[in-house]
Amino acid sequence: MAASAAAAYVAAHMAAARIAGAPAGGRQAGDLAAGQLAAAHRAAAQQAAVLAELAQVHGYITAFWWAAGIFACGAAAAVLLFRRGAPAQPAAPAS
Repeated sequence: MAASAAAAYVAAHMAAARIAGAPAGGRQAGDLAAGQLAAAHRAAAQQAAVLAELAQVHGYITAFWWAAGIFACGAAAAVLLFRRGAPAQPAAPAS
């Protein structure tokens, strides 16, 4: 997230510097550069929000599958450890 946001930020500044350094346009070129910079910031913020949502969903999916694996291991252990049928009754003591 940080790398792509930083790349968008740097790209916007580089574009703004190219536009601001253009010989024609004067103040309008600066306004255009500021507009592009603002658009890049909005795009980076939207991308960061989408990435945060995707990260949260990924976390829930990961937790679900870990829990499913733990339950499956518990079920396998139960199948292996429990015997079939009723337990044998001890013989009554002879009196």
